[in-house]
Amino acid sequence: MRIGDLIDAPVLGSSRLIGGKGGLDRMVASVNMMDSPDIFDFLKPNELLLTTAYAVKDKPEMLLRLIEEMARLGCAGLGIKTKRYFDRMPAGLQEAADRHQLPLLELGLDCSLADAVQQLMGRILQFRTEEMRYALLAHRQLTELVMEGRSLQDLTEAVGRLIGLPVLLLGIEGEPLATSGIGAGGAWPADLMSSERPSSGTGEPLGSSIFRRLRESQGLSSLRPVYFPLDRHGSSWSGVLAAPIHTTQLQGGLLALCRDGSPDEMVYQTLEQAANVASFELLKTLAVRERSRRYKHDFLSDVVDGLIVQEDEIARRGSVYGLQPLQPYVCVVIKKDPPSDLMAGGESSPQRMDRRERDALYEAVKKAARSAGLGGLLFAKQDGLAMIEPCRAGGASGLEPLLGSPLQRAVGQAAEALGAGLSCGIGNPAETLSFLARSFQEAQDAWQSGLLGGKRRFIQFSHVRELPELLRMLPLQERRRFVAETFGALDLAEESEELRRTLRAYYEHHGRIADTAKALFVHRNTVIYRIAKIEQLSGRSLRSPADSLRFRTAFQLEELDKTN
Repeated sequence: MRIGDLIDAPVLGSSRLIGGKGGLDRMVASVNMMDSPDIFDFLKPNELLLTTAYAVKDKPEMLLRLIEEMARLGCAGLGIKTKRYFDRMPAGLQEAADRHQLPLLELGLDCSLADAVQQLMGRILQFRTEEMRYALLAHRQLTELVMEGRSLQDLTEAVGRLIGLPVLLLGIEGEPLATSGIGAGGAWPADLMSSERPSSGTGEPLGSSIFRRLRESQGLSSLRPVYFPLDRHGSSWSGVLAAPIHTTQLQGGLLALCRDGSPDEMVYQTLEQAANVASFELLKTLAVRERSRRYKHDFLSDVVDGLIVQEDEIARRGSVYGLQPLQPYVCVVIKKDPPSDLMAGGESSPQRMDRRERDALYEAVKKAARSAGLGGLLFAKQDGLAMIEPCRAGGASGLEPLLGSPLQRAVGQAAEALGAGLSCGIGNPAETLSFLARSFQEAQDAWQSGLLGGKRRFIQFSHVRELPELLRMLPLQERRRFVAETFGALDLAEESEELRRTLRAYYEHHGRIADTAKALFVHRNTVIYRIAKIEQLSGRSLRSPADSLRFRTAFQLEELDKTN
């Protein structure tokens, strides 16, 4: 309890406060008595210390050090019994107490220290018992409201009546959900109630600002309300008490406007219990929503995996989620970009995400897609997300102007919110629902193609693969082994560089000896000699279609390796 509410206890008799009046709001958790010089080793935060100062009667300057150390540790206050070993308080002691705002009591001769410790601790315990009883009562009343099926608006109004202050309930984005105008003054400030930026352009609304500060100051495991002073000229409100509402993550907050500084502990307890009850109600809602979402994701996943192939069954079950049998759709794959070191090593799969990461990705993309005007079905799929988006019939050329720009905006916004790179693969339109599996596989292939091409933060439409893209799909080690086996014998020769250059020029000029010699600035007999040398070392014929294809492919793989 506050030390200002404790020092008027009858057991303190004629004791009086002589310094540190600015610290009367300090909280007292325990009371201790000291008559030994090593008390510095046993001081505790929020402790009221009582002493006759006998141990330091010959060194009054030790009391100055004691006040400084108690202030540093966050002790509640110091009481010194005079007229026993001190006729008066040592010089400078009162000034030090005022400077550190540490309450300093002069205990009278009628104050028994042993009785004072016992009775003050009893008073603190009684106060804490009343607090707990009040908290349980508040929790019971608020829980009954929820069990009766009452709304969050009713819960907010009940909290306002319990604490006699205006209360505001904020959602997961800091938006107002419910408000109570209970208390003097009634209404909330306009910028606190608004979810938009005020027209004055002074910054974000007060509610959003408090919620952001609450998110920054609170860990997921902490439910203790936080008091934020308000620096608002002309306002009669001194601050906002904010309690976080948690489920698996921060889901919102309860705010109470306060007058005359930080409220008493009863308000803290009530707001904390209300946040607990609200979190249980939100957890129930989230559980129902999560179960429905899981059914949706499992069904759509089975459709794009080709596990459900009957058109009428897909249409019947998909109608719940808005799938129309005569509407063409296109599948989109959205995944996080893998780290650069994995891409450089030939790895083409993204990192596996845990459930929390996937949920964060889902919520960010869902919000961004809605703001970009996309109305497709979004669902979790393996190590990323998939989307079934309505479109017009036709090929990829018709999709790019229609879908490319909105998808680019949505993915860019989601990537910025997550602080990670996102890339998309887009399949071709599916004329019927049973062809969604084909469109999804095309989207997967398109995403894989863009990644193998060394791209990041890309949107790749499905198309027929070029030879370099197909070659990139081969594992890096296999590509390098193919090149080594093809050119291994040539690389061991003394004139390996000349042989390789001649072989490349020979194929570039379609096997014409004269053109090859002219390009290399050598005699045609030199070219003939080198070609014979290449065939001898490699054991392959340059005129054979199969061997020619092998050499050309090896050159292409080398170029890909250099590009990577």
